[in-house]
Amino acid sequence: MVLPAPSPAHPSPRLVDTGRRGAEAFLVFGGTNLRAIIAFCRELERLGRSFSIITRGVEDALQKTCFKSHIHAVRRKDQLDWTDISRAITQAQHQSGKHSFCICPSSEALNRFLLDHRTELAKLGCTLPLVNAETYHRISDKYSFQSICQSKGQPVPRMYLSVNALEFPCVAKPYRNLVDGRILYPVILRGDTDLQAFHHQCDAGEYFYQAYVAGPSHYLLFYVRRDGSDVRFSQENLLQQAGGKSIVMARSANLHQAPIAESYKSILIGLEFHGLIMIELKGGGGHYTMIEANPRLWGPLQLSMDGGSNLVRAFIQDQLAVRAMSSGATDIRSARYFWLGGVLQNLLSQHALQKHPDNRRLRFSDIACGVCSDIYLRPGTARLFLHEIIHTFTMRRRREI
Repeated sequence: MVLPAPSPAHPSPRLVDTGRRGAEAFLVFGGTNLRAIIAFCRELERLGRSFSIITRGVEDALQKTCFKSHIHAVRRKDQLDWTDISRAITQAQHQSGKHSFCICPSSEALNRFLLDHRTELAKLGCTLPLVNAETYHRISDKYSFQSICQSKGQPVPRMYLSVNALEFPCVAKPYRNLVDGRILYPVILRGDTDLQAFHHQCDAGEYFYQAYVAGPSHYLLFYVRRDGSDVRFSQENLLQQAGGKSIVMARSANLHQAPIAESYKSILIGLEFHGLIMIELKGGGGHYTMIEANPRLWGPLQLSMDGGSNLVRAFIQDQLAVRAMSSGATDIRSARYFWLGGVLQNLLSQHALQKHPDNRRLRFSDIACGVCSDIYLRPGTARLFLHEIIHTFTMRRRREI
């Protein structure tokens, strides 16, 4: 359900003078959150802004895109290692001729790693467009941010205090996203079999249990500046990979113009937050439950640009301190997001796609229309689109053999 558009909540586009010096270029780390990275690089190119890419090994998928010419360094180690990272940054500076970088906040593990090395990054001429580590963790970690939202009167999923009290379906969520270098993800439990498998594979002490929230799913998206002004957008999620994984189909929405958006903006300002953030909400009709927040790029980032939002553009221009920049929303329009590769990966693994809401009817025409909006089936990334489809079917055939 897309909410009817109320009167505009933001002023018309205006010119703003940042009054400060910014970085010369963006630095983008490849290897994870590829769809968001590609969308971000597209916007950088559209705006004519300089950027360098550090890939995660020579087989990084970015090698199969039009952004290959921006690859100025390659990580030698798969794990995040400061010696390797600093070497790659220095190499990217030398290859690009740029001395000051703003690092794209592309993934959870990378952000947390770089926050631990903020001082060293500054010495290398790199800025990190993130809040301090304590605030970042309070928002990104699911238990702490849900506690904050609940204290501000925002509904959160009902919590189970013991395993014996569980009602299926439910969700096991990690208290902290990163433990001993491992990223932990929520696990949907639909019965005793799932619960037994969860206890076998995970340390239950690192998780808490909540009721599964059904209904429409939305992302409420903000770019909040240091002065408290913001640019916002929203999307309705229609189709998701099994187990609450990646969104594969979504459409633009008007939730960012509803009163709930101002409530969450107030929470963020109270935490002295600035930067990019995605807040997942479930529900409708003015009643929304907060699921989680990610203060970084999100997978369907392309939808905000296709939907006419200035959100990503404002972020880019602020970090590079472009003197004349637009702010607020402009031509917000109906748009769709689709990721065929993610759909096929899910279906070929014999898992049912997760629909939002759960009783939504999925037609073949939805898939057919969605392909026209595919994140990769576009100029500059068509080769990656074909590679992903072929690779998905090849891996399925190998498993069958």
